Amino acid sequence: MKRRTGTFTAQGNDHQIYTIYEYTNFEDTRSHNHSLTAEIPGSRDLLTSDGEPVDWKEKGVYQIVTTGVILRRDA
Repeated sequence: MKRRTGTFTAQGNDHQIYTIYEYTNFEDTRSHNHSLTAEIPGSRDLLTSDGEPVDWKEKGVYQIVTTGVILRRDA
């Protein structure tokens, strides 16, 4: 199950401010009798508020995949 787990803003090298949403995929773990015991966080996806995919480059630096715009996260 995928859930939104974070939000932050970042400024692009095009001088625009972007809202970035972090989504985390959770996997259910089950006990031997198949009852739900816990959810384990898995992969994470970053998307702009317009739904454009964002890649993490290094701490505080991201890139919008479709446009190449470099983003720097606000402190």
